[in-house]
Amino acid sequence: MSKPKLKPCPFCGGQAEIWHCNRLIYKMVVVRCTHCNAQTFASYDEAKAVRMWNTRSRRRDKDALFQPCPFCGSDRASFDGRCGLYRVKCGNCHAGTGQSLPPDDAISEWNRRA
Repeated sequence: MSKPKLKPCPFCGGQAEIWHCNRLIYKMVVVRCTHCNAQTFASYDEAKAVRMWNTRSRRRDKDALFQPCPFCGSDRASFDGRCGLYRVKCGNCHAGTGQSLPPDDAISEWNRRA
């Protein structure tokens, strides 16, 4: 079986990889950037995770705090902060940036497009 072709990261242009999380009860798959750690929401299906990663939205809103999600185009981005690390996450497809410090860096990373 051939390896699926992955588009570069929509945030930084970095190389993407398929990552398998094998737990005792379940096996999940995400596609993530090897440079900035942006990733798709975890899926049980590798092909679905690849489709989510390779989908791109061209919507832009120059006045918004958060640009629409580069994957699904949703305006439902939100801020997520834990243990002093921050990320921006899509409320629709759950894709998100890697964790950043300070919070402004997470917002800049979300709004940047490669």
